[in-house]
Amino acid sequence: MAGDVISIEDDVQPGEPLIQPVMQGGQRMAPWPTLVDIRARAARELERLPESLHRLEPGASYSVQVADALVRLATEVDRRLAESETQR
Repeated sequence: MAGDVISIEDDVQPGEPLIQPVMQGGQRMAPWPTLVDIRARAARELERLPESLHRLEPGASYSVQVADALVRLATEVDRRLAESETQR
């Protein structure tokens, strides 16, 4: 794992999404995972982290970037809010 990118839902980024859909149309998309499955996944994901993050030490860092698509969306929302304020 080299880092994370925060973006909007339809902005395809390289890598694996951290959030996976579990419900659709009010129904679960897959069976509930067992406690054994949950523990195994947590262990796998922790192993993927850089070694510096395996310990709780000050100064360890992990790269998190904001995708251009999210920056553009935030800019557009800010613009619309500013327009709305001036029209009042």
